[in-house]
Amino acid sequence: MSNVLTPTSALPIVFSSGFESGNGELVSLSKTACGCDRVEVRMTADPWSATDGHALQWFYFRLSHVRGRPVEVALVNAHEATFAKAWEEYKVAASYGGEDWFRVEDTQYRDGVLVWRLVPSRDCVSFAFFAPYSSARRAQLLADVLATAD
Repeated sequence: MSNVLTPTSALPIVFSSGFESGNGELVSLSKTACGCDRVEVRMTADPWSATDGHALQWFYFRLSHVRGRPVEVALVNAHEATFAKAWEEYKVAASYGGEDWFRVEDTQYRDGVLVWRLVPSRDCVSFAFFAPYSSARRAQLLADVLATAD
């Protein structure tokens, strides 16, 4: 069995945020001078915010067809975030399956843009502000609690 990654570069990168708690709009896809795939994304305001309905901090989206491809993702409106200073020491959360999450060490906030780089080891990778807590996970927790209650 080989540890060599086989790039899926013959297929175009697919961006998606149309799922539970997904947030992000694709701005552009391009190649950098070094040959990385650059994905530019914008966060959208959270209409369900407990404050004024315009909180801007959460992002959660998925990229497909990226295994073995150097990817550079830029959150182009990070400077507009409700708590923009939070990006200064921040590392993006990433997951290959939605269960286990890790931090992307190569994350930088510069000139109002949050940029991270990764060579994904799987075909699909999700990125988020932090690991999301899905309604299915909540339902399972409640079921577990009820099953142990006397």
